Amino acid sequence: MYRSADLHPFLTSLVAKFAPYGTRYGNALTMGAVPAGRIYTDLALLSTVLEDLIHNAFSHSPTTAEISVLQVAAALQFRIADRGSQDLEDRIPDCLQFSREAIAELGGSLWLEANPPQGAVVCFVVPSGN
Repeated sequence: MYRSADLHPFLTSLVAKFAPYGTRYGNALTMGAVPAGRIYTDLALLSTVLEDLIHNAFSHSPTTAEISVLQVAAALQFRIADRGSQDLEDRIPDCLQFSREAIAELGGSLWLEANPPQGAVVCFVVPSGN
């Protein structure tokens, strides 16, 4: 079901959900730049995708992961960066397949980028719905 939400509080609550995980396993999720504004999408599906990708980042990163968002025309580009291996071939496991399909269902696309000097960034873009 599509609903509207303020982007910053939406992501802040998501980051807060991972604080206990970080305390327990020594990982930390930080929030980078996030534009002001609202998003209109299937928030439950978007949350599930973001949680899946954050877990994936933690599985490859010994210390931190960061989530950030860029406004790109009428879309939002989400970026989940980690500090693990830069071997992108190692990053295309079946666990990303769900996220790729879900993002396509939301009208977007998903791809991977290197994050020098170490790590990778899972990026996806979805329409902002505004």
